[in-house]
Amino acid sequence: MVAVRWSIVLLGILGATSALADAPAPRDFQGRIRANDAPLGGRFTIAAYFLDSLDVSVAHPDSGRWLLLRFHDSNGKNSFVVPADLAISGRHHTSFRMDILPVGRSRVGGHLDKDENRWALWWVPQGARLEWDEPGDLNLKYGFSNTDFVPLSGKETAEVMGLLPWPGLKTSALDSTGHTDRTALDAAAFDQPPVPKIRHDPVYPSSAKMYDFHGALFVAAHVNPAGKVEDAYVLQSDAVHDLNIAALTAVMEWVFWPGTKSGKPVAGDIVIPISFDLGSEK
Repeated sequence: MVAVRWSIVLLGILGATSALADAPAPRDFQGRIRANDAPLGGRFTIAAYFLDSLDVSVAHPDSGRWLLLRFHDSNGKNSFVVPADLAISGRHHTSFRMDILPVGRSRVGGHLDKDENRWALWWVPQGARLEWDEPGDLNLKYGFSNTDFVPLSGKETAEVMGLLPWPGLKTSALDSTGHTDRTALDAAAFDQPPVPKIRHDPVYPSSAKMYDFHGALFVAAHVNPAGKVEDAYVLQSDAVHDLNIAALTAVMEWVFWPGTKSGKPVAGDIVIPISFDLGSEK
């Protein structure tokens, strides 16, 4: 009698195993990076999702998949998003960087407020530029941190789906202007641009000094009518991530004589060039 019961159990296990083998491979994946830019730039989390429902519902340009990015700050002190410091790599050392599309706002980069959720879309091509079959073949990098992609459970997928800003996602994907941080500059706001009144030189991070990292970047600062910097973001850079963060942190402390339009103080963006070179400190 016992042998019969064990046979029934064994058949049940074999049947379940066969069903699992026939099940389709998961299409929903997640990668997560805890961005640690302390002590200068704070800490926040980047969650990156490949979602089957997103690819089905939102128009896409070519062979590949949408990567949905969620930037979330729970620390609330001087956190900055630098989208140009994001990269994704595949098999055979292929890698890819591209402008990231903001969702529900004019740009991705800039100061991240406490408890803010910032969303963005990134089209990840599949082909010679980036070789991969499934998201598990990919690795996401931000600055000096990186993560692999792992399948999402049904419960995790449901939680993510409840957060998605669907109208904004569809609008961003269909935006033919390709609006990104590089086209978000509001320099035309002024007849006379702001003039610096108080400047703060960036701190040269010890990590960058250790490896003799150097480079230059352009920071766009959004200056309000009172001459205070309300936000700053990287417009263009050939510097490493730590130097980008150091520059943003410093520029946030600058004070300006306000820019004007038709003789009145107005808000707008001004571009500030910053360079890091250890030779200049010797």
